[in-house]
Formats: sequence, C-alpha cells, structure tokens
Amino acid sequence: MKKAKIFISFIVIAIIPILLYFMSIKFFYKSLAIKNGNHIVNSIEKYRTEKGHLPDSFNDINLVTDDFWGGMATKRKGIKYYYEKMSDSDYIVYFDYNLGDSITYMSETKDWY
Repeated sequence: MKKAKIFISFIVIAIIPILLYFMSIKFFYKSLAIKNGNHIVNSIEKYRTEKGHLPDSFNDINLVTDDFWGGMATKRKGIKYYYEKMSDSDYIVYFDYNLGDSITYMSETKDWY
C-alpha cells in the first residue's frame, strides 16, 4: 500500500513539469502566431490606405501564397494564415491553433479572438 502511494506521488510529480512544458510551448506558439499575424494585418491596412480598398488576396500585398487556396492562404515562419473579405470594408485573418480551433483577427473590432 505504501509503495503504491509513493508510485502515485512519483507519477504526479513527474507529470506536472511535463504539463507545464507543453502549456508554455502552446502559449509561445500563440504569441508568436499573433505577432506574425499582426504583420499581415498591418500589410492589409497599409494596402487599404494606399489603394482605397481591401486586397482581394495575399497576392495583392506581395505575400507568397498557397495556390491551392487561391491566394487566400500564406505561411509565415511555419504558421499558415488565411484571409477572408467579409465585406467591402471588413475582413478576417486567422490561423489554426488547436485541432478544430483557430485564432481570428477581426478588422471590425481590431482584435484577435
């Protein structure tokens, strides 16, 4: 019985650092992805200011694109970003964060969600 408690304690103590490690990687990935995404957003806003309208695709702001997505996807530092015009004045930029989850920048609110 005492050996079982020691073993369980050892397992719990071993798992905590592993969980912390993976949580920090996830946080770092999200921070890096948003930082890189902000560069893309700034390019879109610069294009809008200079041309008076939103770009049709990432091709318009001179980003290398994934042809499969018709210029609506690009990779920056290993992270794939997507662009969608929602209207003549609003757009979203997003990237996959978890399986089935994404983080999205909405031009309407000027924030990431």
